[in-house]
Amino acid sequence: MAHSPELRNKVLKTVYDNPSLSNRDIAKMFNISHRAVNLWVSKSQDMPMSYKNRPNKDLKWTSQQKLDAVCKYESLPEDDKGSFLREYGIYSEQIGRWKQEMLSGLEHPKSATDKELYEDRFLVPDR
Repeated sequence: MAHSPELRNKVLKTVYDNPSLSNRDIAKMFNISHRAVNLWVSKSQDMPMSYKNRPNKDLKWTSQQKLDAVCKYESLPEDDKGSFLREYGIYSEQIGRWKQEMLSGLEHPKSATDKELYEDRFLVPDR
């Protein structure tokens, strides 16, 4: 079903004016598919890049967004985890992979400098 350009413009304005709302929430407001909202946002020339990379998008997640998602997911009661995943359009396997990547990064610093900084900050000197 083709949507009118007027509806598309209203939806994009709503996205722009309400950055805290997810694309799914906005889609529900207009009774349209969230995929339509995702598509319009991704193709919009006027939308700042930060809006195109919101957590509920299928685009590349930033490290900060991944960390926030893992922390939020892990803090939820088991009954709420499924709705969280659906809201953001992600899978539990992604959360698990992101968590493992973060833990691995903490265990294996990228460079000797990182390792030295880590050891200097967290090792207790002998007395």
